[in-house]
Amino acid sequence: MEGRTEKFSDILKDYVLERKKVNPKISESQIAKNLGVSITSFHRILNYNAFPSVPNLLKLCKSVPKLKSLVTEEMLEVTKESKTGKYMGKELENLISEKHLFIAYALALSSHGVTEEGILYCLGHEGIKALSILIEKGFVIKKDNNRYKAIETDKGIILSFKVLKKHIKILAEKYKPDNVANNYIYYKMETLNKEGMRELYKIHKETHRKVQRLMEKEEYKGDTPAFSVGFFDMLFLEASNNKRRGVR
Repeated sequence: MEGRTEKFSDILKDYVLERKKVNPKISESQIAKNLGVSITSFHRILNYNAFPSVPNLLKLCKSVPKLKSLVTEEMLEVTKESKTGKYMGKELENLISEKHLFIAYALALSSHGVTEEGILYCLGHEGIKALSILIEKGFVIKKDNNRYKAIETDKGIILSFKVLKKHIKILAEKYKPDNVANNYIYYKMETLNKEGMRELYKIHKETHRKVQRLMEKEEYKGDTPAFSVGFFDMLFLEASNNKRRGVR
């Protein structure tokens, strides 16, 4: 898998060199824009061989035909979560940009749904208002057991990065420093080489899978609304991306 991913990156690097031979003044930002991917995603793929998401993979293969020979079911396995889910429609995505609507919808997405009491406990009366809006818009329904469930619960929902980034801030506000017996937070910063970045990616990916498996097990389902968030990235200025050779 890693060997194929390295070849993927190498072909993309060759494509960049070819573009620069044709137009020496073209920047990597412009190349990424022409390919239809963000500069951040482009550098993750190009600089340390991170495998692209399904949407970016399709865009890259369309513009760089040599990449198609490397796209196999084995490589697509790393993005199977994206393929089994459903991307959120714009109407719902815009709707849940508001904090109370987002949390109310997230609670309704849980496998057992949520009760009015649960909404009140987490969000107060603003949460009840948010729940009413979601029901009126047809995104949440009331079940026979007086629980409210999101209509997409069975397939799952994939948020766009723009929406997810905003909601990470909302969840961070819900973190309670004094609740040390029931929560956990950490951070660690260090300058890493390419191999270190790969290993860190693997750790986060495996942790994500473990958390997902735990939350899907029926034996652990209950009434406590819990959340888990994890991410890592590189620290650099977007404006200096094109000149970056490594962190000093």
